[in-house]
Amino acid sequence: MFIPPLVSTVPSARAESSLRDRFKTEACEKIVDDYKRVMTSDPRLPPTDPKNTSHRDLAGVSATVARHATLDRLLTIAWSLQCDLGPLLDLERTRINDVYIIRKENND
Repeated sequence: MFIPPLVSTVPSARAESSLRDRFKTEACEKIVDDYKRVMTSDPRLPPTDPKNTSHRDLAGVSATVARHATLDRLLTIAWSLQCDLGPLLDLERTRINDVYIIRKENND
């Protein structure tokens, strides 16, 4: 019975490193895409019964909390994978600037 040598079946360190790098790159790109989608999604909720404002307020608070929790988890995963956080921070800065400009215009 012929048994092939083990050397050919064990991946080289270079191949493992390349696979890890590719996984990390793909994961980081996915995280950035998901983060952008959450940050730029419409914060308004679908219309509810106008008579039931407490439900609408509670739903709005729940949606905001869920969104912030999702963003927090994505940032934690990106940090643990040592992703480039530059695009995420740029998006945060743009979002904060947009909110500041809108509020300033509303106050004028």
